[in-house]
Amino acid sequence: MPTILCLGSINIDDVFTVPHIVTPGETLASTHYKVSPGGKGANQSVALAKAGAAPLHAGIIGPDGRWVRDLMRSHGVDIRLIELNPDLSTGRAIIQHRETSGENAIVLFAGANHAVTRAWADGVLDGVDATQEQDRWIVMQNEISAGGNVMASAVAKGFVVVFNPAPFHASVLDTFPIAQVHVLVFNEIEFAGFIDAIEGGSPRRPADVVDTLMAGDTEESRRLFQSALRRGSSCALLVVTVGARGVVACVVRRAPETGDVLSLDVLFRPTLPDVHVADTTAAGDTFVGYLVAALAKSKEVRTYSKQGASVGLDVFKAAVEEALARATVAAGMACEMEGAMGSVPEKKRVDSRGHSLGWW
Repeated sequence: MPTILCLGSINIDDVFTVPHIVTPGETLASTHYKVSPGGKGANQSVALAKAGAAPLHAGIIGPDGRWVRDLMRSHGVDIRLIELNPDLSTGRAIIQHRETSGENAIVLFAGANHAVTRAWADGVLDGVDATQEQDRWIVMQNEISAGGNVMASAVAKGFVVVFNPAPFHASVLDTFPIAQVHVLVFNEIEFAGFIDAIEGGSPRRPADVVDTLMAGDTEESRRLFQSALRRGSSCALLVVTVGARGVVACVVRRAPETGDVLSLDVLFRPTLPDVHVADTTAAGDTFVGYLVAALAKSKEVRTYSKQGASVGLDVFKAAVEEALARATVAAGMACEMEGAMGSVPEKKRVDSRGHSLGWW
């Protein structure tokens, strides 16, 4: 099994249950309040662990975050690369959870997550086993400081790079080495923002982007993928989750010598049926963790992800299909429980649910 490092945020989530998401100028009474562990990085590490991987997590917390770190360890995450800074507060997420639909809105306070520096990350990356260069993966999000510099170091050290640019803003294109990312994972809002940042012009409605992607393997959907891949010039797999409508993925075949795109294969996976939504907070992070855990199992997939080689395309596509199926089941199941980290389902439950549907 490869080494999978998730270098990302660790938060404490303050969750307010509300009748609807608050609007500007409105004061709204919450019907319930709870404190939960969170952070996209921490959640994805736990999802990796519950999916059967043995992830390392690297990040920074304050003294108030000890309990989150310890909980991550109890879920199977290797926490030796988590630093405790006594002078900082752990990052916070203020979450509004709509009780009738499970929808949420989130405000972030970075806290210790923004104490990450390239020098600190270089020490972390150097500490990850380098005996088998192609067996090292790094999973990153956009909730820490110096993320682009950290990613550049990971690229230079030979990691397979998975990037979930969430939360997305246009500066990602300038601050992260997108051209060196091997696997890109977006939700529909992030993907629409990514395309807007590349092409300019009037902002696209995420719903319109979803309609284009879900219309099938059309000229316009391929144009969107090709536009994204002009910036992601090392990308072998681009994934867009589209909420209740499922997931769309683009498998890229490149010329080994030049990296030029030779072909695109667009794959579709419907959402998990019969989901009784309680809370969507952890769905995206659960998807990423299960996706990467499944992809990283195969040495051929690791080689293809990193090199974009034309050989092994069929093996890569088959592995992507399986990974999408497992990630979709896990993400759907995560919506059936409240909370973030605690709602990530165990692998045996995911295996059973998928088997009952005939998905594997």
